[in-house]
Amino acid sequence: ALNGKGTLQKTILNRGLWGFYDEMPGYDYNLERAKQLMKESGVTGPIKTTLTYATGAPYEQIATVIQANLAQIGITVDLVPMEQAALKAACKDGKQSLFLWRWNEDSKVDFVYRDLFYSGEGSNYHHYSDAHADELIDTVATEKDQDVRRAASTELQEYLCLLYTS
Repeated sequence: ALNGKGTLQKTILNRGLWGFYDEMPGYDYNLERAKQLMKESGVTGPIKTTLTYATGAPYEQIATVIQANLAQIGITVDLVPMEQAALKAACKDGKQSLFLWRWNEDSKVDFVYRDLFYSGEGSNYHHYSDAHADELIDTVATEKDQDVRRAASTELQEYLCLLYTS
């Protein structure tokens, strides 16, 4: 979809941002594991959803890859292209099921954490709300001890990416 220019991303922060946690294990592509997780979820019957995405490249190519991948585990995805301003309004109102849109912050980690994941924040278009995540975001934004701040950033990336190793 990206003509060989994509890089595996294991965390929510872009490379080069302060606090980027490059040692995070991430997830490998594992179709059999995905099928197993779907079975374990107890969801039965056909699953159908929509993926709303910003028009143009690379979104259209990525959307079709997502659609094909989800079809392999029994999820039918209708693709709904939308001009970026309309997509932003729909996401802000919470009128989408899934959405594909790039967030490309390359200078301030606080913008990524607070804007995208803080409860009630205006750019939190997926309407995520979690008290523990908010607490870690506040620590990253206000802590003066850089070691404590970095540890909170690492924990937050693991927490948001649901990488629990038990």
